[in-house]
Amino acid sequence: YNHVYDVTSHSFQKIVPGYFFRTDRNGNFANGTGVGNEVASERSMARKFIVESASFWAKEYRLGGFRFDLMGIHDIETMNQVRAAVTKIDPTFLIIGEGWNMGQELTAEQKANQLNAYQMPGIAHFNDGIRDGLKGSVFNDLDTGWATGKTSAVTSVQEGIVGQIA
Repeated sequence: YNHVYDVTSHSFQKIVPGYFFRTDRNGNFANGTGVGNEVASERSMARKFIVESASFWAKEYRLGGFRFDLMGIHDIETMNQVRAAVTKIDPTFLIIGEGWNMGQELTAEQKANQLNAYQMPGIAHFNDGIRDGLKGSVFNDLDTGWATGKTSAVTSVQEGIVGQIA
């Protein structure tokens, strides 16, 4: 839900130009996802599409959970509405997302990221800190983690085990 392949040819852009995708103050498509466009989840019809399609897929395909790619680009209200909708279908439904602090168009208070996880009960956030602590950074092929001999990474692993509450 966070971005599309080609915003200019996407049906949402053709139906209501300038509505479903965020733009910066210069009118350019916002690039918080790194691919040149962001779905404007905070807008009512974009939110409605996300919530209703997620509900449909959960029910129709009898899914047990969703993983939201780049969830930090979405807004908290949309993610909470998704949580509420799928809970009505299955209270044990799992939602996890990449809650990285992304983009600049939403305010810090609106972002569905790790910093605001406490505002999204029932939504888990992927922990890249424990991943990198265990195996090394995904952005540096030469980096190692605790499991491959980097003893200094033990703190990242310990923090991840206790859910970053340390």
